[in-house]
Amino acid sequence: MPGRTRRSGLTELPLLGYYVLMRQAQIRSPLVAVGLVLCLLCAGRCARAASARASRLGGNAVLVVREFVSRFGSRPGSSLAQLFTEDARVRIDGLSVVVSGRQEIARLADYGVSVRSRMNLLDWTADSTTVSCRLVERNEWLQLLGADSATYQGRFTIRRGRISDAVISPEPASQELLAGKLTEFGLWLALNHSGLLGRLLPDGKLVPGRTDFGEILRLLRQWRGGSR
Repeated sequence: MPGRTRRSGLTELPLLGYYVLMRQAQIRSPLVAVGLVLCLLCAGRCARAASARASRLGGNAVLVVREFVSRFGSRPGSSLAQLFTEDARVRIDGLSVVVSGRQEIARLADYGVSVRSRMNLLDWTADSTTVSCRLVERNEWLQLLGADSATYQGRFTIRRGRISDAVISPEPASQELLAGKLTEFGLWLALNHSGLLGRLLPDGKLVPGRTDFGEILRLLRQWRGGSR
């Protein structure tokens, strides 16, 4: 009479299969055979438990990133900053933006609010500490530049339920489009409002908390309005 099968790991073998293995291994003691079977059963259960725990932790990490995506642009910067550890760092490649700590991250998030940013999470992979994903962003300044949206590759490191590190990089097509549009706008700005460059781009780059994004939007509207 065949034995019943279990559905995971080593326990997928029927009990009759264990009996055959015992015979092939020439194990004569019933107690040793039973002990080995129990060890195999425990190994299968431990493997299932470890797999379930990893899946659960990976799911929790994705939930943190989902909340980041949901809050960015729609909630005050201080609210979004609570999703990060005290010593967290965020780097946005292509814009030379690197911020550290919750206060600077809150300022970066306030930029998202000022330009009415909305972000969506696309496909992702995750384990207990890392989420790699694609993000698509739409906001007012992208539209004024003539770009409907921008797509990024994101990598988030999670520590004790909060984001400790985030690296966001524009995908090549978005990087090329944005670089071209920003170059056009920058040339127009240099010709028509050169005195504003130092205030708008401290140290030659966007600096959350020091860059006046409201003024940049006003100038973008002027640029788009035909003053180019």
